[in-house]
Amino acid sequence: MNVINKVSSDFIKSLLQLVPELHKLYDEHIVDYGELLPHVFLGDVTRFFVQEIRKGAMDKDGPAGRILDFIEDDLKKDEIEIQELISFSFVENIAKDEDIILRLNNLLGPNMKKEINAVGVQVEKYRGRSHLSI
Repeated sequence: MNVINKVSSDFIKSLLQLVPELHKLYDEHIVDYGELLPHVFLGDVTRFFVQEIRKGAMDKDGPAGRILDFIEDDLKKDEIEIQELISFSFVENIAKDEDIILRLNNLLGPNMKKEINAVGVQVEKYRGRSHLSI
C-alpha cells in the first residue's frame, strides 16, 4: 500500500471507529470492489448521511452528527489528500442538494460551511445558476 492510500485508509478506519453503523456499508463495499476505494466509499457514506438527514436523524450524537463532526475536524488538518477526499466525495455530493444544506445549516462548523460554499459555487457555475450561500 502506498503512502497516499495509507492516509485515506487511516481516515476511513478512524471514521468506522467513530461511526460503527457504517461497518455494514464498508463490508458491502469490500465485497463489491475487493478493496477499499476511498472516494467510492466516502460517496457511499454520503448517501447514508443524506438518508439519515432526510429521516430527521440530525442528533449530534447520532451517526449523521458523528460523521459531520469527524469531517469538520479533518478539514482543520493540513492533509491535502484528506481535504480532497472530503471535498470531492462528500461535500460535492451534499452541496448539490439545497434541501440537505438548509437542514444542516445550524449543525455545520466553519470549515464545512467554507468548503460547501466553495464547492457549491463551482457546482452552480457548471449548472449556470446562482449559488445558495450558507
